[in-house]
Amino acid sequence: MIRLLIELILVVALAGAGFFAWKGQQSGKANEAKLTEQTTQLEAATKAAEAAKTELEAANEAKKKLEPLATSAQQLEAIKASFASGETLHDLEELYKPNKKDKNPKKLSVERQLGLSAVRLLTKGPEDEEAAVEFKKVLDLADWGSKQKVICAAQNALAAMGQKEDVLSECKIPGLNGPSEGESKAGGKEHEKDGKKKVSWSYSGETGPDSWGEKYKTCAKAKWQSPINIVGPFVKAKLSLVPAYQEAKTVLTNDGRNIDIKVEEGGKIRVDSAPFELTKVQFHRPSEDKIDGQASAMDMKLMHRNEKGEWVTLVVLFKEGEENATLKNLWEKLPAKEGERVELEENKINFKSLLPSALDYYQYEGTLTTPPCSEGVKYYVLKTPLTVSKDQLKQFPFEGNVRPVQKLNGRVVQG
Repeated sequence: MIRLLIELILVVALAGAGFFAWKGQQSGKANEAKLTEQTTQLEAATKAAEAAKTELEAANEAKKKLEPLATSAQQLEAIKASFASGETLHDLEELYKPNKKDKNPKKLSVERQLGLSAVRLLTKGPEDEEAAVEFKKVLDLADWGSKQKVICAAQNALAAMGQKEDVLSECKIPGLNGPSEGESKAGGKEHEKDGKKKVSWSYSGETGPDSWGEKYKTCAKAKWQSPINIVGPFVKAKLSLVPAYQEAKTVLTNDGRNIDIKVEEGGKIRVDSAPFELTKVQFHRPSEDKIDGQASAMDMKLMHRNEKGEWVTLVVLFKEGEENATLKNLWEKLPAKEGERVELEENKINFKSLLPSALDYYQYEGTLTTPPCSEGVKYYVLKTPLTVSKDQLKQFPFEGNVRPVQKLNGRVVQG
């Protein structure tokens, strides 16, 4: 009996121990689950806090950027208010209105045309169609080679007015009308497409000469364009050419289409005593102008301007032959890679050394041979060629950088 009682007590004790052990185990599992849930909640809260911190930093950064914009907007509103009456616009239009009695009325300079357009926009608002017309006049008048700031101002104004204006990459304002040069929506290079640089114009393909007129209207509309095929009969040339070049600081830039050569204080040329300052030099291989249907191996264009913005271009032709010593020195400095820039300060160049002794010429009126194809350029194509060796021709990094010849359209060539 006693033994049975003891066994019963042991069974009960074991059962109790088992129950409490099971109870503890269940409690441990519940605590573990609760701990896991709390850990997950803590991780989520940490991520939310990090995201909130990032958003706060972004907001502070945006606030810093917005502060100067707010100031600019306030200034713009003040300017718009000052033009709101329309009196300033009326006075300017009256001032610039051509005199009907004047047989040769003076045209507005491109800067004044831009100013008049801006005043009209500020007075009438972006919905005014006449303001858009005025800004488009700026693009037609401007020399795209030297008036980039004017071009950019007009293009951005048209874009801001909702006009379909393809703003040049170098004119784009980051964050306002798309990525600036070197940027894209994806954060890469805007100019890069399939590993190749996207450009607004070129000498071949989709952006070649046949397409220039789509974006640069003068390239399609101008009556007298360049280059041409020079053929007789000729009218006797009467004007005298007197080059007065000097050693100049020269900047060479490989723009992917040609070697752009800018000249500072390089002297001038006098055309019947009228001075024109040498500002730019270009080489084309082969020559752009042809004589009796034949192109030369290469040409050099010495581009000059006067205070009125008028162009005079002296063209030197090269035929294949002996090595040219002056070109040899210049060729050694040519930037071979696109975007590369070389300044020649110590080894200055006097472009007089690249002129033939005889300055007999063919003369005609045309346009720039590159966009925007500005009109009214006086060309003097020298009849006497210089020589350039076969190796030197190969060393020039571009071939075929040539616009096709254009129709004469009734022009008379002096020669």
